[in-house]
Amino acid sequence: MKRIIFLLALVLFFSGCKDERSFSIDGLIKEKTKKYINISRLDVNTPIFIDSAKISKNGKFKFRIKTSETDFYQLGYSSADFITLLPEPGEKIRLVFEGKNLFEMYNVSGSPGSEKLQILDLTLNETKRKLDSLSTLFTKISSEPGF
Repeated sequence: MKRIIFLLALVLFFSGCKDERSFSIDGLIKEKTKKYINISRLDVNTPIFIDSAKISKNGKFKFRIKTSETDFYQLGYSSADFITLLPEPGEKIRLVFEGKNLFEMYNVSGSPGSEKLQILDLTLNETKRKLDSLSTLFTKISSEPGF
């Protein structure tokens, strides 16, 4: 009886521990356009390549990154097609990409910092679109007589 209780306690202990020195990313790309996806850590504004993962036939990929602190990371195909993440050690991040470009339509869960960063990026993109339409309208109106 003591042996069973001891083994049960060990199993519960090890299953309850999460690795506080790394974070993991499980992703799914619904409209796969590339074979590999890269992750880089951001040093101020310079991406430092960390790793790449092969995207399976069904669009799945995984990363496990060792780190002891929260930091900014870029995940994507290139410097023009990426998303920014803010993972903390111990997090298990789930990503689902639904568009052809990674940054257009994606869902992130399992990382509060990355979720807030996604909201910030979406708001910034919407503001850029509005500014572009205002700029186009201003250019059109400024060329008319009587402006």
